Amino acid sequence: MDSTKIFSRIEKPLEREHRMSRRIDPQPSRRPPPALFATPGRENIEMNTNTRAQTGAGSLPYMYVLFSGLATTALTLLLVYLLNARADINLMGYYFDYVLPAGAMGVGILAGSGYGVMSWIAGVKIPRTLLWTIIFLQCVAYFYAQYIVFEHLHLVYSSTNQPVGFFEYFDWSARSFAFKEDNGETGNAMGAWGYAFRLLEVSGFAFTALLIPVWVSRVPYCDSCGRYMRRKAGAVMPGSVPFRKIKKSDTHAQAAYKEEGKQAVESAANALKVLGEMAGSGQIDALNNAFAALAPGRKAAHKLPVRHVLSLYFCPTCASGQLNVVPVSGHGKRMRWGKTVTCPIPGGRAGDGEQVR
Repeated sequence: MDSTKIFSRIEKPLEREHRMSRRIDPQPSRRPPPALFATPGRENIEMNTNTRAQTGAGSLPYMYVLFSGLATTALTLLLVYLLNARADINLMGYYFDYVLPAGAMGVGILAGSGYGVMSWIAGVKIPRTLLWTIIFLQCVAYFYAQYIVFEHLHLVYSSTNQPVGFFEYFDWSARSFAFKEDNGETGNAMGAWGYAFRLLEVSGFAFTALLIPVWVSRVPYCDSCGRYMRRKAGAVMPGSVPFRKIKKSDTHAQAAYKEEGKQAVESAANALKVLGEMAGSGQIDALNNAFAALAPGRKAAHKLPVRHVLSLYFCPTCASGQLNVVPVSGHGKRMRWGKTVTCPIPGGRAGDGEQVR
């Protein structure tokens, strides 16, 4: 594979930035880049299907994850119930700007933490089907908690002394949904609109339960050993020159700035090529030295219009790993993260050498 073609996606943001000299935050290319480098000897580090790679495929590890998540969900909902019953604090009822169910979202993150933590501990890879299962279980847990509250109320109709059904109770609680006014008094009931707020509540609770599991699933995974990799080192490489405002009438300065930008792009491409070759051949000490050399300029690199975030991961069991490169452009709300490009590191190499911080 021609390595010079690999960085065509990375160069695009900087080229646009030089064509529009007054624009501070160039946008990155949205086209996915190909593999970073053709890795020598890659056939020797292919996934071994006869090893613990099948961990994520078995049902037992999934059950560990589901039971752990349900346990943290039960404990969280118990805490919510006790606070509501004894301290008159309804955590699920907090809304931001009357729209965002902030309370339900916070409770959902805490309730779903067990799914993500156990996935990390047990080394269970999280597929999309498991995420949908988590959403379903959290919805069931929400309504089951509502049912437990209903059972403890022992409601009956005053006219007939007949017990109230759960669906009648839930309909009443949804239609009587109301916000507290600034003076502390309860406002008018929402009526049928109360169902919309209940939907926001259950959605915030169920979907935010995915936050930690999704974060864990984005960590590089060793298929051969069936466990998540550890981040060994990180660095930021400059990908452009600092932004400078140049008058359009100053053609000489414009040309010089454009040439300086091209040289910065070529320098970054060559440096990334060398790092990829180091990773592919397992030269971990050389990678650590390169990361250490980039450390002093980390803060300055973060301020550039374009930079490359580098991360070195390794498997604690087989010591294989990978070098991740992510092109980043812009700052603040205009910050854009490009496609992560990965270069695998042969087994038994990534765990060598000193750790760079």
